[in-house]
Amino acid sequence: MQRKLIATFVSALFSVAVTQVHAQSTPYYNPANAASSSGVTSGAELVNTIGCPGKGILDAGCVNGVVAQPAPAAKPVTPAPAKVAPAAASAAKAEPVVVASKPADTVLYLPTGVRATSALMIERMAPKEVVAGQPFSYDIKATNLTSNKLSDVEVQDICSNNFKLLGSTPDAERLGNNQLRWKLGELNANESRLINVNGEIADATGAQSCLSANYDQAACMAFNVVKPELNLKTSAPAEVMRCDAIPLTYTVANTGTGVARNAAVTQVLPEGVSLKSGLDKMAAGDLGAGASKEYQASVMAAKPGVYSFNPSAVAEPGMQANAVATTRVTEPALQVVKNATNAVLLGRNLAYDITVTNTGDAVARNLKLEETLPVASKVNSASDNGRVEAGGIVWNLADLAPKQSHTVKVDLQPGSVGNIDTSARATAYCAADASAQGKTAIIGIPAVLLEVVDLTDPVEVGKSTVYVITATNQGTATDINVRIVAELEKAMEFVSGDGATAMVNGGNRIEFAPLPKLEPGAKAEWRVTAKALSQSDHRFTVIMTSDVRQRPVMETEATTLYK
Repeated sequence: MQRKLIATFVSALFSVAVTQVHAQSTPYYNPANAASSSGVTSGAELVNTIGCPGKGILDAGCVNGVVAQPAPAAKPVTPAPAKVAPAAASAAKAEPVVVASKPADTVLYLPTGVRATSALMIERMAPKEVVAGQPFSYDIKATNLTSNKLSDVEVQDICSNNFKLLGSTPDAERLGNNQLRWKLGELNANESRLINVNGEIADATGAQSCLSANYDQAACMAFNVVKPELNLKTSAPAEVMRCDAIPLTYTVANTGTGVARNAAVTQVLPEGVSLKSGLDKMAAGDLGAGASKEYQASVMAAKPGVYSFNPSAVAEPGMQANAVATTRVTEPALQVVKNATNAVLLGRNLAYDITVTNTGDAVARNLKLEETLPVASKVNSASDNGRVEAGGIVWNLADLAPKQSHTVKVDLQPGSVGNIDTSARATAYCAADASAQGKTAIIGIPAVLLEVVDLTDPVEVGKSTVYVITATNQGTATDINVRIVAELEKAMEFVSGDGATAMVNGGNRIEFAPLPKLEPGAKAEWRVTAKALSQSDHRFTVIMTSDVRQRPVMETEATTLYK
């Protein structure tokens, strides 16, 4: 709003040459003068009445008590055209202008004319009298009466035609021959600014000066502007094993100003991940400036892989924040391999290796290896502190890093011929069990001793003797389908035959049914009775064959036949 008020001081303000006019101690007029056309005393009417005690408000003016002609005494002065405000009405309500006796001070209050309700005070400090043709100076002081800033403050002075400006501080801007303006700009709260004017009055015909001022005063209101900022952070371990829970932490915060209202955090879990504890949607409520809330949850992954967690947060008005955390889920994977010979002779040691490998991407902790053995086997040794227990060997091995292997060695003494079936099983934390089977043939060597003896020797012709055939397995393997064939020469005659198997053919070539098997250490016996027919150095021949033995075994017994 622009405010403007003009104070006009007529020639009586400055007493020129030897003429001196003293202002009255009290005003001679009533500001609410009914004689005025406006109902109040205006600044323009003041020109015609100052220094004329007892005159009517509309009477002609006077100089030293002599009535002056109205026209030359108070030539109407037009104020500067800029920023005109209702000055006359405001001035009518202002306090009366008092011209002090020494120096002649004048106070102007804008816009109401009353200090208590005005914003700008203009003071003029001028000498009581001046001498025509001699330089003199006066001061104008502008004061901001408020606690707010005033802007575009201007002071104007319209002087008589016989006034000559010699200079001013600050410099005045000339708007015409006798119109001066000072642009003071801004006046801070309770700040004052002083203008010093130097000039002279050319003659003693009288002089006057009319002050006016204007300003802008903004009605300002400070808005409390806030800007809440929603921030979301989430954290998760870089790596966990599949069997372990993944701990998640969400922190939602208001890092701005003001309140973030109805804040909430939502977590949509990736495929293959399930919630173990906590919530997948959390209501944080209202968050003041700098406030934060933290939530925890734990989830489980169904299988190894890389999982991204992407929670989001929302709050009013229209705020959203996102965060991301990534966890790699790992898992050990075991593989067991046996390295053993396919067959070994009974009586010899069976030595073999068992290798367990971690083919996964996590450490195999609490690694344990167990080997199951046949009851008849005897453990000669087990490496890596293998502990022999009933039915097998147990190893508690060190943690096995990914892609690493560990090998143990076993030395056994097989107890019998046949197949040795062994089974190795590896276990570790968070790993699927792994196993490997082994089968080794324990091979024995059949060694059958064939013996033939005659119970009577020599044998008289006409008499008989018995031949005893014995097969003894001195080896470590069973002999299969042992067959016995015996042959008599012509000097003897077959009488009878029996034994471990039935006789299937008699005569000079005697055959017995095959013996299905002859265990190691076992014996089988057959008997053949023959009669001497003629004198002879007789040979009784026995031939033994089997499925195991590639070549026949032949044994003969000599018998002397006599008359």
